[in-house]
Amino acid sequence: MKKKILLVGKISEILGSIHETLDAEFDVQLCSPQLNTVAGMVKVLRPSVMLVCTIGVYDLDHDFTSWINQNYVNMPVIFIAKKDDIDEIKKKCFTDRYTFLSTPINLETIFKTCKRIIDRVGDIVEIEKPANKSENQIVEEKKKQILTIDDSPIVLRYVKNILKDEYDILLATSGDMGIKKAKEVKPDLILLDYEMPVMDGHEVFLNLKVDEETENIPVMFLTSVSDTDKVKEVLNLHPAGYILKPIDADQLLGKVHKVLGEDWQIIK
Repeated sequence: MKKKILLVGKISEILGSIHETLDAEFDVQLCSPQLNTVAGMVKVLRPSVMLVCTIGVYDLDHDFTSWINQNYVNMPVIFIAKKDDIDEIKKKCFTDRYTFLSTPINLETIFKTCKRIIDRVGDIVEIEKPANKSENQIVEEKKKQILTIDDSPIVLRYVKNILKDEYDILLATSGDMGIKKAKEVKPDLILLDYEMPVMDGHEVFLNLKVDEETENIPVMFLTSVSDTDKVKEVLNLHPAGYILKPIDADQLLGKVHKVLGEDWQIIK
């Protein structure tokens, strides 16, 4: 099984090149540099190392580094930053688990640094398997299917990482694709982005509910709209629920379990 790396940064050509270089040997997941998003991804992914690229990121504040220091004292973190920014970052990240790579830097150096650190620390955090189920039972159980419809690849990957251990996750990047897939597979639940181009979540929802093949599938909205009028607009459609973006991992798990009628417990 590939070791996991959480690659934090602003989507750019640089980040894409780093991802492509590392993905050949490691399981690399991209993550935007917002603290709540990073916290959710770390909790779900349990990476062996976090690689933080600060290039183009101007809001990576003290809360971010403080959160790392307080919550994941054993997880190695590699910072890639401009030479002028390294000294400032070092003031906040002063333990020996931090590694600093200043630009300009080549991709081979990044790869070798990640490999060296991962080979040294191994798997630092692992989710324990449920004690009340054997491995054979887990394999034999048929997972419920959840279709996630969102035009953002980052959101799709994030949601999949949160839910993939318990559910069979299907992805669609547009409303039209989501409707077709829903009719094809009849998932147990649909997670639907409310704000999408061409065909938004409102229209997708109505299309699903007027079709007898999909009318009974529960739909939960994912939305960044938080003003009162828009929330009322969402609720007037009578969905199975809604979750505000940026998505909190525990909240998503809790609401999904509730809609699918399952008991659940947060892994501490």
